[in-house]
Amino acid sequence: MQSTSPRRSLTAAIGFALLAGAAMTAPSTLFAHEPLVSHHVSAVGPLVFFGGTGHAYHVRRFAGTVSDDRIMYGNRLNDVDMGRLKAPGTQAMVVIAASELDQLGESRARLSALFEAGVPVFVCMDDGDRHAVSRFFGVAPSGGDVIFVREKNGNIDILGSAQDEAHWTPQWSSASAAALGRFQAEAASVPVETAFRDAVSTDDDNGTVPILRIHEGTFETGTDEITGKLAIDVIRSADRSGDDKEIHVYVWPTYAPRGYESRGAGIYEGHKEGVNLSAAYLPWTYRVSHKVSAAGQNPQMVAHLPATETSTEFNYEKSSERTFNIGGTSGDSLSADGKPDSLLAAKIPFNLSVGYSHTTREQLAFSFKDYALLAREVDAGKRMLWEAPIADRLKHVLVEKVYSDRVDLTEKHMTPMMRTAGIATSSMWKLPGTYEGIASVEISAGFDLNTKKWWWDGPTWRHSDTTAPVERSRSYDLDLSHPYLTREITVLLRSEQGMGGCVTQRSGVVELAACDPMNRGQMWGLDSEGRYVNRGNKQCLQADFQTKSLLTKACSLSNDQRWEWRADRIHSGYDGRLHRLHVQNGQLRIVVDAGRFEDLPVNPHSPALKPWSGYPAKPITGELIPAPYGTVPGHVPADWSAKYGNTGVEQRWSPVVLRAGLE
Repeated sequence: MQSTSPRRSLTAAIGFALLAGAAMTAPSTLFAHEPLVSHHVSAVGPLVFFGGTGHAYHVRRFAGTVSDDRIMYGNRLNDVDMGRLKAPGTQAMVVIAASELDQLGESRARLSALFEAGVPVFVCMDDGDRHAVSRFFGVAPSGGDVIFVREKNGNIDILGSAQDEAHWTPQWSSASAAALGRFQAEAASVPVETAFRDAVSTDDDNGTVPILRIHEGTFETGTDEITGKLAIDVIRSADRSGDDKEIHVYVWPTYAPRGYESRGAGIYEGHKEGVNLSAAYLPWTYRVSHKVSAAGQNPQMVAHLPATETSTEFNYEKSSERTFNIGGTSGDSLSADGKPDSLLAAKIPFNLSVGYSHTTREQLAFSFKDYALLAREVDAGKRMLWEAPIADRLKHVLVEKVYSDRVDLTEKHMTPMMRTAGIATSSMWKLPGTYEGIASVEISAGFDLNTKKWWWDGPTWRHSDTTAPVERSRSYDLDLSHPYLTREITVLLRSEQGMGGCVTQRSGVVELAACDPMNRGQMWGLDSEGRYVNRGNKQCLQADFQTKSLLTKACSLSNDQRWEWRADRIHSGYDGRLHRLHVQNGQLRIVVDAGRFEDLPVNPHSPALKPWSGYPAKPITGELIPAPYGTVPGHVPADWSAKYGNTGVEQRWSPVVLRAGLE
């Protein structure tokens, strides 16, 4: 049955108001990288369709008033279009079918760029292709259509639909079109008493922690009786003593049981209203469970909150802290301010003999009255279950007295938790760090509703007493091969020349292509041997000096596979003085003809640092030579200003770090 609830409708999130231009309530900074606040706007942005054009047909058919200039196609976007769509004030939305995510060709890079810029992406789950969705976005929720939004700090916000909800419905409304706006506003500021807060122990991790964060402001179950919030953190903890991926699941389900004619829990005195029915509806047990599974693996639960509390009236407040050891450097040892620097860290070969730590802290706070709280592992430890049973003495609290011909019902002893409830829960699960398959997180929430009814049946006064379960589940597929979760910092190698193409391998051939943060063929990690390993084919970047080009081959200890950053240049370990990555006539090259590029000095503290402060401009006598925090910087000798000139963009590169920033 079609959902009509504003809170539950995903398709309403882009709504008729969005398509037709009607006024709606939405944050003006909805697509900006700024704090979100809701207010009234009437201007709406374009819809950008990737893949087939069938969805655009349905939009025009349903909305009727959508003009062609409001509809754009991803395969026709030029650089001017891309710049405009990524601007915060444009309020654009991308539309793509899940079945077409792997079929986009060159336009895939444009879709990735818009998503990374914070433009919401509406994915039509017409064929249920969750694998393609999880591979692209890192997560795929069960159910119908879904909107993905990349936050500025790298976190992924999702807004999903109920299992039975159709997409591209004509029943959109301006009221329900605000759903996405409310979700975004809640994601920006969630009260501590209704959700979890995460505090980072380090001063500023600055994108060096291998973590994937997902947040769903209102997870959809197909009924307004069970809703809630969810967050999932996946953290890679790797050092010399071990290598694990931990999945932290935080769920706050909200229960609002319904009685007669969708009324809430409590009493219904139909006899007083002339209806042949009186009833009492009371939730006897609330429950929620977490389960994590992975093909060929047995995830281990290592911690959970809250614990069992047998009292039926209590205030629960608990904080937990967990520290992770991260292999490699955070860049703080080289930075001028002594703080983590992801760009510097990405230029240094991975080294397990060094490392740093990252601490997460979670706080749960809620109140219970009339219900206890039981926490236990079930299904041989594969699922964590919390149950909140009502006190036995209160199971019949709504019934004051039953007579032979009538019943007296009362709500005078009914407490708020008997009408609605919420239970904050968290669980932590561990998998091997080398596992790169799909991990599924399944959330189940439900309650047992006791129903007592009285009615006349001819000359007989009838009574029934039943307890029926209401249960809903939702699952999330997590791609544990996500680049945010690699030990070595995964980067794109972006040229500083022209439009800034990225080093890309296709079937082992390495060339420049438009940068696509979702393309595994463009993802590289600098390992402990100074080799760039491609995340797509697991092979190493290799210089071919005969063809003067590059390719990928099985990793070896050969010097033609070793690389070194010298400031913003990538030199070959085969002959670091001369050969380096550069662009010539739009092509990626490695061999440098004699005399073409200068053999610049390296910074004495680290080749990854600039050789002088004003680099890439020519050096000036006496200017500072950058040094790590606490180290006395040197000065440029007098002969350098005459010996070296400006460094051209054709040999300069920027590592685009694929890590979540912790802000």
